[in-house]
Amino acid sequence: MRAVVALLLCLACGPAPGQEPPPARVVLDEWTASFYGGRKSGWQHLRIEERPGAAPGAVAFVVEARSWSPVAAGEVRTTARTETDAGGRVLREEGAVETPWGPTRYSAELARDELRYAVRVRDLPEVSGKAEAAWSVDVVELLVLRGAQPPGKRTLRLLVLPGDGSEEREVEVRREGDRWRTAVRERFHERNRAGLFVRGGHREQPGLLTLPSSEEDAPLAAEPPADAPATPDALELGPLRIARPGPDWRGMRANEDARGIGMSGVEHPAGVAVILMRVPMRLPADGAERLRLADAMRQGMNERARKDGEVRGPELGEPAVATWSGLPAARYDLGGRIAMAPITGEAHLVGCSDGSSVLVIVAWAADLAEALAAEVAQARAAVTLSSAAAAPWARLTLGHATLELPRGWALAAEGGGLARSPLGASLVNVISDRLPEGLDLARAQDLWVAQQRQNRSIARLEVERQGEAEVGGRRGVMTVVRGKLVENKGVAPVMRCASFAFERDDGTFVEIVIVAFDLDWDPDAIERVMESVRWIEQH
Repeated sequence: MRAVVALLLCLACGPAPGQEPPPARVVLDEWTASFYGGRKSGWQHLRIEERPGAAPGAVAFVVEARSWSPVAAGEVRTTARTETDAGGRVLREEGAVETPWGPTRYSAELARDELRYAVRVRDLPEVSGKAEAAWSVDVVELLVLRGAQPPGKRTLRLLVLPGDGSEEREVEVRREGDRWRTAVRERFHERNRAGLFVRGGHREQPGLLTLPSSEEDAPLAAEPPADAPATPDALELGPLRIARPGPDWRGMRANEDARGIGMSGVEHPAGVAVILMRVPMRLPADGAERLRLADAMRQGMNERARKDGEVRGPELGEPAVATWSGLPAARYDLGGRIAMAPITGEAHLVGCSDGSSVLVIVAWAADLAEALAAEVAQARAAVTLSSAAAAPWARLTLGHATLELPRGWALAAEGGGLARSPLGASLVNVISDRLPEGLDLARAQDLWVAQQRQNRSIARLEVERQGEAEVGGRRGVMTVVRGKLVENKGVAPVMRCASFAFERDDGTFVEIVIVAFDLDWDPDAIERVMESVRWIEQH
C-alpha cells in the first residue's frame, strides 16, 4: 500500500528533478472559410498546443489564431497568440491587425491577478491600462468537450483588445443531439461528436456562414454553398432603412425587444460605422423642449461612455435644433473613442412618424478623416426613410370595448382593460363600475380634474373640453385636459388625458381613460382612438 501511495504522490507532483516534462502536443489544428454577401469573405486558422504536466499557474495551452479577408483596398490580416494556464485563464497575449489603413498591435500580461495591456493603433499614441483577469473561450470549449469542465452556460470575463480590456460575456457550450454547440453572445458554431468543426454563424449578421476548410483550400476563391443564408442588401429599424453600401460593408441586424428598443447598423473595416439606436420615445415638436430631451440623452450616453474616469465610447456634443429628411431632429457633433482610437462624426436624434425616436450615428476614425472621405459619404447616404414609415395600428379588445392602437401596444400585466405603450408611459384603460349614490358622471369627472390639479408631479394643467359627447354611438360625458409635468433631469414631458363615460341600463357605467405623454406617443392621437371605439354590449 505504501508503494502505491508513493507512486500516486510522484504522479501528482509531476516529473522528478532532472526529468524532462512530456513534450508539447497539438490538440487542435483547424482551418475554416467564411462566406458573406454571395462571396467568400475570408478564412481562419486556429491552432491549440497543450503542454502536459504544466505546474499550477504555468503555461498549459498556447492558442494561435489568424485570419484573412479581402477588401477593395487590399486585405485585412489578424494574428493572435494567447498563453493560458490549465483552466484557460489568460497569462499573456499579443496580436496584430494589419489593414490598408495602418496596423494595430496589442499585448497583455497577467500580473498579480490583473492584466496589464498596451495597444497601439496606427501612429496614434499607445494606450495602456489594467483589466481584470480573463479566460480563453477556445480553451474552455476544449476542456468542456473533454469532460474536464461541465457543459452549459457560464459567465466568463474575456480579453477584448483593442477594446475595453476585458468584458464579462455569457458563454454556452452544450450538447444538441449528436453535436456540440458553442455560443458567445451573437457568435455561434457547431462541432460533431468528435469535436470537428461543422458550421458557424452570427445572429446579428444575417448571411454570414463559416464552414470547415483546409490549409490548401482556405486561401482559394470559392462560391458559397447552395444552402448559404442570403445577405440582405438593407435592414430596417422601425421607420428607418439602412442599406449596405458595398461588398466591404457588414450589416448588423436590428435587435429589438418587446418595448421597441433596438439597434442596427453597418460598418466598414477602415473604421467607418453607421449605428441606429431606436427608443419608443417621442421627440417634441417644440424646439426648446426638443433640446431639453436631447440634452438629457446626451448626458446619459456620455456617462456610459466613461469608464474609470476615461472616455471609452462615443460622446455627444451639445445638441442643436435640426431636421433630418424633413423630420424634427436634434443634431450633435460626435467625439470620444471606439476600440481605443479617437473618432469623429455626427449624430441626429430623429423624431419619427410612428412616435419613436432614432439616434442616427455616423462615425469614423478621426486620424483618417481625409482618407475615408468616400466611405463617409457612403455612410451618410446609407440611412433613409422606410416606405412603411408610419406604424400600422391594430384593434385590441379592452374590457367592454374594442379600439385601435399603434402596433406594439399590449395588454398590461395587470390584466383587465388596460393597455400600455411599449415604453410604458402612455396608456388606455377601459373600466366598468357603479357610481356611489348621489354622484353622477359629470360630477365624477369634475372630481377627477380636481384630483389632477392636486397632483404634485403636474406643474400645469388646463381643461381643453368638458361636457356631453358621443363615442362609439353612445352618449355620455367627456373631459379632456392638457398638462406639463414637473421637470426631472432636464425633461418636462407634456401630457394629454381624456375620460369618456356613459351609464348603462343596469345603473353601472363604462369609462375609457386615455393618457398620452409626448415622451412615447402623440398627445393628439387621443381623438383617433376615440373615433375607433366600438362598445361590447352585455346582455
